[in-house]
Amino acid sequence: MLESGLCPGLNVFLYEQGFIWLKAKIDREAQNFFKIHVRACDEGKPKKCSEEVFTFSVLDKNDNEPYFTNCPEKVFEVDENDGARKFLTTVRATDLDRLTGFPSPFGVVEYKSERSDILEVNNITGQVFLVAALDRELTSFYSLPILAVDGGGRAARCNLRLRVNDKNDNAPNLDVLLDEISLFEATQPGQVIIETIGLV
Repeated sequence: MLESGLCPGLNVFLYEQGFIWLKAKIDREAQNFFKIHVRACDEGKPKKCSEEVFTFSVLDKNDNEPYFTNCPEKVFEVDENDGARKFLTTVRATDLDRLTGFPSPFGVVEYKSERSDILEVNNITGQVFLVAALDRELTSFYSLPILAVDGGGRAARCNLRLRVNDKNDNAPNLDVLLDEISLFEATQPGQVIIETIGLV
C-alpha cells in the first residue's frame, strides 16, 4: 500500500498504485522545486512502513518574452554633425524568467542596436550612444530600433526617435550664368545689370 505524507506537492502530484503522476501544470516562475514525502506500508500486524523523500527540480522553458521597463517616448534632439559617441539615454528590459530569483539562462537579457552604424548600445547596461555624424540635409528624423534579447532568442523592440537640428554648415552658392560681364560706359546708375540667385 502506498501512502502520501503532507507536502507542498499534494495539489500537483498524484500517488496511485506505486506511481507518482503529474496531475497539474507546473510553473517554474511560481515554484522551481517540489519535495514529495511518500510512505509505503504493509498489511501486517504490527504494520511496518518505510518513507522516502523525492525532490523534483523544475527545469526552465523559455515561455516568457522580455519586455522593456524603460523605453523613452520622447524625441531626442541632436545637432547635425555632432561628434561621435554622444550619450543619449539608457533603456531597460527584463524577463519573467529572471524576476523569480531562480537562475535561468532564459532570464538574461542583452541589448542590441539594429542600426549599429548610428546607435551603439551597451549590451549589458543598456546605455545608448550616438556614434555617427548625422546630416539633416539627408535625413531630418530617425526611428531607430533597439532589441532586448533573452537567452532563448526571444526579443522585444524599443524604437528610439531622433530629430536632427539644422546647423549652419553650408555656405550659400551664387547661381549665375556668366562670370564675365561687359558694360557700356553709358550705363546709367540704378540700372540692373545682372540678377544673381543665392542657393543654400
